[in-house]
Amino acid sequence: MYETAVRACVASFIRHAFVEPKWMDYYLKGEVKHGFVWTEDMDNLLKTYENQRDKYPTFESFFPEFVTFLNKYSDKSKPQDALRAAFPWLRRESKVLANSQQI
Repeated sequence: MYETAVRACVASFIRHAFVEPKWMDYYLKGEVKHGFVWTEDMDNLLKTYENQRDKYPTFESFFPEFVTFLNKYSDKSKPQDALRAAFPWLRRESKVLANSQQI
């Protein structure tokens, strides 16, 4: 969970530090390639934190929203989706993907 928070914060930094969207695209493609398919969605969630600092004065006060988002995201996604995103060369009938249902 903390790794996801760090990756979302890096995405937020890139969004603020670089004007050209190609840098964010490059970063997000790398995240997906490494199996972190939710980084863009987490960055969008961080925009809520950034825009509502009166409600969330610290990241610690926002963290329950972060946990809720991750729980909802994990309920709707499947391990195979993350594996397929990280390793597109895997075929559907791959033993790795078949065994990922046990994760």
